[in-house]
Amino acid sequence: MELKNCPFCGSAADIYDNCSNVADEFWAQCQNKENCFAIGTAEPSFDSAVKAWNSRQIEDTLRARLEAAEAYIQAMEDRESVEAQPECFPDEEAYEQSQDDAFHAVCKAREAWEKAKGNGRI
Repeated sequence: MELKNCPFCGSAADIYDNCSNVADEFWAQCQNKENCFAIGTAEPSFDSAVKAWNSRQIEDTLRARLEAAEAYIQAMEDRESVEAQPECFPDEEAYEQSQDDAFHAVCKAREAWEKAKGNGRI
């Protein structure tokens, strides 16, 4: 499992352990010890320390929102390009079907956006 860089300064991070015989504790810590003091939570295993350090709820939420917005914009652009070129279709029925398909793509992207908002991801 790859360890993400520090969420505050962008420097590399490492996993440390307490080297205790009593109870193992692992945590991630930013390597930029002169200017950044970011330290992750103490965890019972190496893997859980990596997972805790890599967990970026705000970043993940913003990425989900951005992906949903980009999909919605792309669907709208696709629909506009179809609307602007009816002469590219063999007949009116094919053109109308393309409009329906584009409309459904926009609706699907909008539903994904609404679902992300409803789940608290946005």
